[in-house]
Amino acid sequence: MIVNRVPRIEGAIAYVPLGKDGKHGEAKISLEDYQWLMEKGISPNWFAQAPKGFVGVYVGYVAKSIARILLDLPRNLVIKHKDGDLTNLLRDNLEAVKAGRPDIGMLRTIKAASEC
Repeated sequence: MIVNRVPRIEGAIAYVPLGKDGKHGEAKISLEDYQWLMEKGISPNWFAQAPKGFVGVYVGYVAKSIARILLDLPRNLVIKHKDGDLTNLLRDNLEAVKAGRPDIGMLRTIKAASEC
């Protein structure tokens, strides 16, 4: 039996329980985005996918990233969580970057700066 999970609301932020009974913590998302997802028919039963590092939901039999749904990203882009917290789904924390090694450009910039 699937039980719909109810988020904890604090101001304009919704804290959505992850896993059965929220035993895997909570995801933080704007209340507006949470309501938009619910209006789209996205299930409130979210989970934390540790190996791949995302907060997800099943759409049919396929696991989808909540952040990817929010940003509507093509496959060649990946999501970077600016603060490193994969459960922080606030839009100002999410950034779309090219797939591959996004840190390479940063390493080149650091090396060039150190040579000055």
